[in-house]
Amino acid sequence: MKWPIPGGSAKSLAERRGYWESIHGDEGYENVISLTDDPAVCERIERALEESRAKRILVPGCGSRTGLQEWLVGRLPQIEALVCTDFPAVVALGRERFSHPSVEFQAADSGDLPWREAFDAAVVVNSILSESDRENRRVLSAIRRALRPDGVLVGFFPTVFATLDIATISHDPRRHADLDLERSMKYEPAQEAFQIFYTPLRLRLILREAGFDVSSMEIYFLDSDHIRSQPGEWNDFSVEDEDLVIYELYVVARAKS
Repeated sequence: MKWPIPGGSAKSLAERRGYWESIHGDEGYENVISLTDDPAVCERIERALEESRAKRILVPGCGSRTGLQEWLVGRLPQIEALVCTDFPAVVALGRERFSHPSVEFQAADSGDLPWREAFDAAVVVNSILSESDRENRRVLSAIRRALRPDGVLVGFFPTVFATLDIATISHDPRRHADLDLERSMKYEPAQEAFQIFYTPLRLRLILREAGFDVSSMEIYFLDSDHIRSQPGEWNDFSVEDEDLVIYELYVVARAKS
């Protein structure tokens, strides 16, 4: 394992499950911005899946929102199976919100997925950001095993550089205090914990180690009308200057043979 990030011991599966199930089960979660509610994000994912002609698609760490699932099955008639995984109570909420013959919500540990070469594509949206570098690598390796050779990974990944950019330009000491650049980490007050927001070089390396060839990695500015219209604070969207826009790394990668 090259360039490991020290510290950040992963919470136990039970601790992680308890936290995320409580968040998704809280009515207040309805006020949290989810990128998969953004039509612009869904459209970008749709284009990548359409180009790859994916019929069987995996969405690990899907959350309880169903905007992405509804978008994809409504736009991509070639989809035969859209399998969405997360903790049991989380996928139960997703199942309640949306039902479709091609969509399945299944409880599964993202780091120990039960499939081998079963999918044409996988989609991850802000779900590879554990406080443990080792855990994140384990999840990406599990996703690679679930994909057939040459299967496509489409992903949105937060990057610590976005927060650094905004903190530096806005002269905001609070945002600087939330950063641990040596470990590519950002403090998340809601979780009272740091999360890893990878730099481009480190993410590229980790994907390659997991068994992917990175086809493209680009900066994706989250500046759609949908994102700008959301109330409250999520990540760095509370910045008043409209030109201080949070961005993420948008990645398309192929599973090596």
